[in-house]
Amino acid sequence: MTAQSPENYWINRGADVVGMEGVTEGENTNQAPVYRRLAQTIVLSNVNHVVDIGCNVGQLALFLRRQGYRGSYQGIDSNPHAIEVARKNLEGVEGYSFEEGNLRWLDIRSYSQMMVVTKDVIEHLEDDTLFSKLLDISRRYVLIASFLPWIDSESIIEQTADGYYMNHYNRARMLDLAAEHHFALAEMVTVASADGWQNQVVLFERQPKNELESTPAEEAFVEDVRPGPDEAKTLSVSAKKKPVAKSK
Repeated sequence: MTAQSPENYWINRGADVVGMEGVTEGENTNQAPVYRRLAQTIVLSNVNHVVDIGCNVGQLALFLRRQGYRGSYQGIDSNPHAIEVARKNLEGVEGYSFEEGNLRWLDIRSYSQMMVVTKDVIEHLEDDTLFSKLLDISRRYVLIASFLPWIDSESIIEQTADGYYMNHYNRARMLDLAAEHHFALAEMVTVASADGWQNQVVLFERQPKNELESTPAEEAFVEDVRPGPDEAKTLSVSAKKKPVAKSK
């Protein structure tokens, strides 16, 4: 049997969406520690416009509300049923909206925002080129969560029998792609979900175009992994920026 395209796989899942069917279940999901971390990062970044690519049924939107975020939020997902559930979950919340859409077809002029966030999306695409689209959409920050961490060796691209991908991208390449779009690594953390996955959360910040990194991308951070004290067993990786050299 021929594997279906990644887009059709996620669209055809229909009612089999991953996530809560009601907002009251949000804190009980296995991925709650990851959503909480994403929401905290967004709130601390002090942005007032967020686009969530691959929003599923609105989990991140729920956590944003609980973390005190009061800016506007737009969730986009290719699965129409997920969008339907998301609208029900956040019904009546002012400034929050959801719509069906695909990252490949987005008009970046319509969605340009202060922060673009995506969780468990780019590792399921056939390659890493659409990462550039995220960087094009954002005016300030790009926040990415992936349960398949980036690796130091060559990227591993694997397609499942169902048609979607389970990819480990090369870390240096992803940082280089970000640098090409004038983004620098601001933070990289690893958060353990309740089901044991080591989720990587990466924050990029746009840099002035007349500034260049003085060191190779793979040397732009230092890992320091330590078990967290809480029940979620959060692991943190500190991002240590190198000095930025201005072009002459």
